[in-house]
Formats: sequence, C-alpha cells, structure tokens
Amino acid sequence: MYWPAALRAEANVYQAEIAGEGAFGCAYRMPHCNTKDPLVVKYISRPFANVPIARRTLRELSIMRQCSHPNIATLLRVHVDGQLSSNFRHLYVVMQDGGSSLLDVLDEDRQRRKRHTMHRAPRLTLTGARSIAKQVLCALRYLHSAHIAHRDLKPANIVLRPCAQRSAIGARGDVSNDVG
Repeated sequence: MYWPAALRAEANVYQAEIAGEGAFGCAYRMPHCNTKDPLVVKYISRPFANVPIARRTLRELSIMRQCSHPNIATLLRVHVDGQLSSNFRHLYVVMQDGGSSLLDVLDEDRQRRKRHTMHRAPRLTLTGARSIAKQVLCALRYLHSAHIAHRDLKPANIVLRPCAQRSAIGARGDVSNDVG
C-alpha cells in the first residue's frame, strides 16, 4: 500500500491494520507517530472517477468538516497522493479512532453464546445498550438539526470509545444534506 509522505509523517503506517472495508475503499487503524493516539485512515480510491462519486466524496468531506459533536467521529485531516493541482488518484481521510464498532462487540457476545462460554458477563449490558442508544440519538438529533441524514447507520458504523464511555457515529457510510 502506498502512503503519502505527509501521512507517513503523521501516522505510523507500518503498524496499519485493516479496520473495515466499504464500497469505495478501506479503513486502516494506526497510531499517531508522536502522541501514539489511535487514528483511523479511510483510504478512498479514485474519489473523482465520475461525477456521482465526486459529489458523494465532496459532500461527505464537507459534512464531516462542519460537524462538531462528541458523538460524531472527528475529521482531523485529508491527504492526497500528489499535488492538489495535479490529477491525484486517492484520498486518505484521517479521523480519531474510537475503538471497536458496535458490530464487533455484538459479534463477540454472539460467539461466546455459541461456545457456551458465558461465564464472563457479555460486553454489552442493558445499561450499556441504553447509553449507546442515547448517544446515537443525540448525534442524530445534532445531524438532523443541521439537515443532514447519515443514510448508512448500522452497528458497523457505530464506534464505541471504551476509555471515554462514549459512542460515535462514524462517517464510514453515506451522508447527505437532505433531511427535511
């Protein structure tokens, strides 16, 4: 995988692990070079290949840049694989990493039930589920008040931050300015 020099200076790309895959690229988890804070780098291949993809890419980046809410993933930077004036091919969107997705936690609990190893309490308790639901609803209220619809809200796009006990809606999915 090619990583732009500016991104290599910011994130330890040699410790990159795949965090997820989507229709337009992959998300990689890696530590920040200096602070060691966890980051997610969303790699978008050919973001301007055609007009619909270009619109979707620009809309997502614009919305992420405008959002400032504790339960919405934070956009830190965007890197390209060349000069902005040239015809670059890929985007690298750097965001704070929250940790496991809700889907990961649900899958882990499901696997433990299958193996009959429920001697440990499930990771997601009823109180935890209520807290996650409340935080997701707060994030949705914020987005909807700005006339933004997420359009891809699912457990894989809900990131759980264990140290802060917060969940965040990730921008791994499609977002739009069409909530009425």
